[in-house]
Amino acid sequence: MALNQFFKDGAMEKQETDFKKGYTIKDGGSLVLGQEQHDIGGRFEKDQSFVGNLARVNVWSYVLPKDAIISFSESCSSNLGIRRDVYKWSDFMYGVKGCAAFEIPSSCV
Repeated sequence: MALNQFFKDGAMEKQETDFKKGYTIKDGGSLVLGQEQHDIGGRFEKDQSFVGNLARVNVWSYVLPKDAIISFSESCSSNLGIRRDVYKWSDFMYGVKGCAAFEIPSSCV
């Protein structure tokens, strides 16, 4: 069973099971944050863009233990020996398009 969990500030916001059951995400793609994508590789609409702030977005290929999720939400310098195996926050600093702005230096690189 496929399981996707989304957390905000250490608390689960959403959970999905059997998301795209039997589907494998191929290497070489990209992850889009802050914008709804209508087609692979593009076709974005300005009125569907995210307005606000994002911080410390990380993606793992497995579900973390609850204590690790809470620790990461409280401090980006958390040293639990848990490697971010898909995307880590600093990965999103490169390849930014549009009018996004980063606060530099970020304490979470």
